[in-house]
Amino acid sequence: MDKNTVLEAIKKVREQSKKRNFKQSVDFVVNLTNVDMKTLKLGDSVELPAGRGKPVHLVVIADGEPSLQAKKSGADIVVTRKEISGYDKKKVRQLAAKTEWFIVQAPLMQPFAATFGAILGPRGKMPFPKDVLGPTTDPTGAMKRLSGSTRIRVKDRPIVHSYAGTEEMTDEELAENILAIHHAILSKLEKGTNSLGSMFIKTTMGAPVEVK
Repeated sequence: MDKNTVLEAIKKVREQSKKRNFKQSVDFVVNLTNVDMKTLKLGDSVELPAGRGKPVHLVVIADGEPSLQAKKSGADIVVTRKEISGYDKKKVRQLAAKTEWFIVQAPLMQPFAATFGAILGPRGKMPFPKDVLGPTTDPTGAMKRLSGSTRIRVKDRPIVHSYAGTEEMTDEELAENILAIHHAILSKLEKGTNSLGSMFIKTTMGAPVEVK
């Protein structure tokens, strides 16, 4: 998949997209083929070269100095070990609905997973291994990286549906992001391009346009 092909598809997406009273997201959808869903391990955060095009809600689960650093760095919510138990299912659902990324200090991963896992897991919002921080790690770097990242994952079907940006971004920016997602997905597939099926670009409310 080359950049010109992606740019051509983005142009078609814009031509057929109706104006909405909200900023639409632009998504990249990849149908996988020749993969074994039982053994396929495809889940990761991918940094977008042109950013997300809009701010994200970040929650940091940490104690000690890292929790203070997270607050100074602008985390939307910082949850300490003592505060984890104060989240019942309703509060976790409310938080999950508005939060894109949860950054967790490794020593707090077990209580975090016990309280949040049942709700975040099915939503694909549990932290990926590289987003779990050491006990004294300053979370600022992870916060900065994830604020411009997207998620690649499969659920129960061989489909990867990833956020690539917003309609207000330029065609070049969207193309750069989509190519980065494509590269990240490809790197996770044992059979490489042989496991890539059809690929589409679409806006939130628009019809998908195949990238050929």
